[in-house]
Amino acid sequence: MAAGNYKNMNKEQIELSERLRKACLEKGITEPRFVAQDGDGRWFHFPTEPWNSLIDDHWDSHDEIDEIKLIYCDCPKYNWRDTLMEFNPNAGVPLADVLKRTCEHCGKEL
Repeated sequence: MAAGNYKNMNKEQIELSERLRKACLEKGITEPRFVAQDGDGRWFHFPTEPWNSLIDDHWDSHDEIDEIKLIYCDCPKYNWRDTLMEFNPNAGVPLADVLKRTCEHCGKEL
């Protein structure tokens, strides 16, 4: 599920996305990237995309432990492996603003 891209999200998913974005801001994370819920109900923020553990009921990541932050506690979900969300930093940004930050030759963000 991609947070911040509301076109394909239902009302419940949008509300969850907004709660998680607010929780990130309260923890000092001003540009959230990836959030996911572990099997015990805790939501974590990851700077890079995590993967679900094949052994335990949590997410694994190459990030340093101090970069992974607990942001929110909720009721555990039986399908916790489906909770990974990526915040789209360009959601709602006018295309002209995106183009200003993009190299016209190679397309990389400046």
